[in-house]
Amino acid sequence: MRGRICVWVPLAQDTFLTPIVKVITLDIASKSPLAVTGTKAVLLRSRDMSVEQGLDYVATWNSAMLLSDDLTEAISAYTQKRKPAFGKL
Repeated sequence: MRGRICVWVPLAQDTFLTPIVKVITLDIASKSPLAVTGTKAVLLRSRDMSVEQGLDYVATWNSAMLLSDDLTEAISAYTQKRKPAFGKL
């Protein structure tokens, strides 16, 4: 029984998961490039830290990111009910 399930799972992934993955990647791509890059950096860095160290790292990273124009653009786009136009990295 388990062997049959293992053979079937890759087919299920190709058939059902590919559209879901496309939706998720398009959603991530619509976000601020700075936020996406920052999230990846924080996740990679904090996995080797204690929870307290990780939270301190996130707080430091977030305070530095407040200096970018992306936050202002995100708020403006939200209030104007339009898609944000983030700059490139």
